[in-house]
Amino acid sequence: MAIINNPGVILNSHELIEVPLIYKLKTLSREEIERMFTLGDLRQTKVYQEAKQEGRQEGEQRGKREILQRLLTRKFGRVPDDLNTKLAQLSLERLGEIAEAIIDISSLEELEHLVEAILGQAPLPKPF
Repeated sequence: MAIINNPGVILNSHELIEVPLIYKLKTLSREEIERMFTLGDLRQTKVYQEAKQEGRQEGEQRGKREILQRLLTRKFGRVPDDLNTKLAQLSLERLGEIAEAIIDISSLEELEHLVEAILGQAPLPKPF
């Protein structure tokens, strides 16, 4: 009975059940999982909510990075691998700044200088 009165222990007990269940579920199809639970029950689980949020974030990041890459390729042609590596280090917020600056940037050299400045490897250029 002490386990029930201690919220921390309940959480740990819940995790003891949830973790093996997750490992079992990864081998099951969606239909099999839906038969085990109602879909509403599944959507209420912490694991489902976390996975859904992670998926959204990854999709948003991938989409923003792909759009920026397409814009750069269209404006400058092939973007050097070393510059792509630097761009991959930038946060989504910083990538947004780069996307806005593309309008005013006229060369890959300017773009590289801006990226290096954002990464802290050079002083920030004057606003365009």
